[in-house]
Parts: sequence; C-alpha cells; structure tokens
Amino acid sequence: MYPENWAFSEESQDADSHCVMLQSPGSGFWMLQLLQTAKSPEILAAEALHSVEQEYDDIEVVRVEEEIEGVRSVGYDLLFYCLDFIVSSRVRSFSVDRHSFVLLWQAEDQEFEKTSPVFAAITASLLSPAKRMAALNNNK
Repeated sequence: MYPENWAFSEESQDADSHCVMLQSPGSGFWMLQLLQTAKSPEILAAEALHSVEQEYDDIEVVRVEEEIEGVRSVGYDLLFYCLDFIVSSRVRSFSVDRHSFVLLWQAEDQEFEKTSPVFAAITASLLSPAKRMAALNNNK
C-alpha cells in the first residue's frame, strides 16, 4: 500500500534480487530490495551504508537495531548534505522466512519529518503480510 500520488517502479537486478521503489511527489523515496536467499542483515545493511558513503561526503551515521511490526531489523540512521539540502535517510535490513530484505527511505530533512508516518505505513503494510506468510510456512 502506498499513496496514490507516489510513483511506483520495479526492476529485477538478477535472478536472486528484485527491487521496488516508491517516489513521493517531493524529494522522498522508499526502496525495498528483496533477495531470494538468506544473507546476514548486518552485512546487507553495511553494504547499503557503503553505497551511500560512496555517493555523499560527511555523513552522520547512527547504528540502529529495532523491531518493525515484530520483525528484528538492523541498520543505520543517516544525515548528510546534498546540494544545499540536509537529507535524512534510513537503512534497515531484516530476514523473513528464507528471504533477506534491505529497506532505504530518505527525503530532504523537512519533507522527511512530514513523510515519516507514510514511510512507516508503507513498511508496516509490507511486513504484516510477510509475517503471516512466514508463520504459515513454519506451521506446515
């Protein structure tokens, strides 16, 4: 689920990886990468952080562990400059069943504050069905 005025795109990078992206009407976006095989969430989050660090200088990084809809995630809260704007970004990685996920959402700092509830709702709408499917698979 996502707002009607957000743009949706997706791509398969290879047989093991699929990416979905939602773009807000402003500067914000929410991106999910699904890996068909299990990989350490810590490693995936670090790889995502490394990609951001290659794009931007002077990034403030805070390591985070949190539960999102009952799913343990690890990642980073990031703050950096892009042109003349302060950008807030979040990286989270987790595993559900035998699949690994990397989430990245970001926006210009003021927009980030306003769209944080939207980012959270999109993520929750993803994880609620994923948890139900994992529970069903574990009961088989």
